[in-house]
Amino acid sequence: MNETGFRCLLMAALLLVMPFHSVAADHPDEALPFVPKHEGVDFPVGWVTGHQGEGDAHTHMQVVYPAMADGEGENMAGNGPFTWVQFIGDDGEDMEQYMLLASSLAKRGHIVVVHAGVSEATDFDAILSSIQIGYELMVALNESNEGLSGSFGQVDLNHWGLGGHGHGAAAAYAVMPFWNERDATPNAEPPRAVFGLGTDFSSWDEGDHWLDLAPEGWTVDVAQPSTGLFITGTLDGVAEFNDVTSVLNGTDDLGWHAMQLLGANHYQFQASASFFESLADEDASITQEQQIEHTADHLVPYLDLTLRGDHASFRAATNRPNDVNTLSDPNAYIEENLAGSALLLTGNNTFAPANRTSFNTSETVNWRVPWTLRDGTTHDQLPSNWSVEIVCAVVGMTPFSGTLLSNGEAECLFVMADVAPGPHQFHLEIRVEGAPTTLHHAFNRTDAPLSVTAPVPFIDVEQRGSLEIDASLFAFDPDGQEVLFIEAELTGGAIGNFSASISQDGYTMVVSHTAPGEYVDGADLRLQLRADGDGVVDEAEVEAMIRIVPVDDPVVVTQTVPMQNMVEDGGSTSVVLSDYVNDPEGEMLMASISGETEGPYGPVDFTISEGVLTVTPRLNMNGASVLHLLVGDGVNIPVEIDVPVYVEPVNDAMTINASYWDIEIDETIRKRSISVRWLGISMVMYCFGPLAIPR
Repeated sequence: MNETGFRCLLMAALLLVMPFHSVAADHPDEALPFVPKHEGVDFPVGWVTGHQGEGDAHTHMQVVYPAMADGEGENMAGNGPFTWVQFIGDDGEDMEQYMLLASSLAKRGHIVVVHAGVSEATDFDAILSSIQIGYELMVALNESNEGLSGSFGQVDLNHWGLGGHGHGAAAAYAVMPFWNERDATPNAEPPRAVFGLGTDFSSWDEGDHWLDLAPEGWTVDVAQPSTGLFITGTLDGVAEFNDVTSVLNGTDDLGWHAMQLLGANHYQFQASASFFESLADEDASITQEQQIEHTADHLVPYLDLTLRGDHASFRAATNRPNDVNTLSDPNAYIEENLAGSALLLTGNNTFAPANRTSFNTSETVNWRVPWTLRDGTTHDQLPSNWSVEIVCAVVGMTPFSGTLLSNGEAECLFVMADVAPGPHQFHLEIRVEGAPTTLHHAFNRTDAPLSVTAPVPFIDVEQRGSLEIDASLFAFDPDGQEVLFIEAELTGGAIGNFSASISQDGYTMVVSHTAPGEYVDGADLRLQLRADGDGVVDEAEVEAMIRIVPVDDPVVVTQTVPMQNMVEDGGSTSVVLSDYVNDPEGEMLMASISGETEGPYGPVDFTISEGVLTVTPRLNMNGASVLHLLVGDGVNIPVEIDVPVYVEPVNDAMTINASYWDIEIDETIRKRSISVRWLGISMVMYCFGPLAIPR
């Protein structure tokens, strides 16, 4: 085909899309059958280039395709129809810059429509208009051989995608979900693949995403299988890998797999770089051929997966060489989030209980999903060594394994007793060889009201003490949620003698008796209770009574016992122990001296009875002493007090005991002597004159 013919074809495509207006419509299901992936030797690569228009209306594209022979304008290979992608170049780059990359895809059976580079990726409407022109160009090529010999019937219009480099990659990503805003191409299949090389989102404001930049009223609708592939070099000095993934994380509508290719930079994805571009980039540590080859090793299976329905290509595309759940690539760092992917087809879901979205605590919900691969392959037709996993969860809770039924359906059983009341989402994920489809279903977990403990328990607080109590003492939640205190108010009784303090987490409360002394009156406490959780507000109110548990306090010494003065052989003295030792409860005091309540102690005898110490001087004894008493209430450890006593001595008259006397009298002399022996002492008494001795 000559260049003039291609230009005419491009002009026809341009006229077909003018004018157009926006009208959102649902994407059709993926068309079947898929074209099988190319298994043979590499195709020769052909290309044609066209330019049309001037200024802002200037349009030029290059079509790179599987050919009968290498070269410009060579006949398209007859092994089609071929899937295809529209590729948008980076800022200011010519189409020819991407011949190496496009050829790596074309030789494996994918047509590449290369657009000239764009300098920014925020004019969604203009970008989508160029994509629509590219689509109509492919329609024209497929309907006639006039533009390109051998192209008739060789374009798979049902399966195509978008890609790009730098700003062009951001542009491709930008318009991916908005194909349904075009009505100038009725019944046209949407793009079902998107990839980006060194994706540069610098023209997007931080935090912006599809709806922030799209024209007002546009609807985000990503066509299945809604999975993208993004490759950035570790030495890319233009587009940082983290900048790419932060944008990709801005949506749940597209699953993605991102690679940071070791040693790759930004501009080796294209044929050459200008002097100033080289200054902005880092020096690659791998060759351009290696960078393109490593990229194609994943990009080709990615296109076979998304555009040709070849499920077996998933693992090669997404770095799972050894295990379906283990990412591994010696040539790249890897990050992914495939939650938005739909790499399987699902049929009509069934729920039991049926036709309901609200479930109570006693129910178990059975969710079953029939599924096939995207090409219609059923479970029993899969290779025997393929992995099939079912993952179930209530979003926000720990996932668990589901069941693959004998008929191939995926089943999840959700026990509602494990779920907090309120709105939730069921999550069911089916993975075949690691490739997922994730389904969500909104539901409401109904709430059973708090059940208040009956009768309401008393709060028994020790006198002048504190007590920590759990909210669960007063109520329980049939839904299995924790019970919290949210308010506590003293409402009656001796409210000034108490305080109530709820803990920070609300699970416990401390009630304190704050009065000194022997106050034992209780109080009433109003408690507001709530079931924990962010769902339905479930509260209850109870009135509890605080009671005082009296405490038998130890006795206290109040003053020192003064000296107890007595007289030898005199009367007793009494010490009332309560004058010096106090029992807070007013109980009778008990005391002892050396463990005894009566007996001698120095110059006195003591008796302790009914809280009174009686001290009596012992006969003919005097002097000072200190009585050491242990005084208590019979319960607590006693205290020790000292009672000092002094017995004043008395000068008693002499007394004679006749039984101690032994007298001998000599009567032969006038002067008589009498020998007396008393108490072992010999005395001689002389008497003059007559002596009469009584008998």
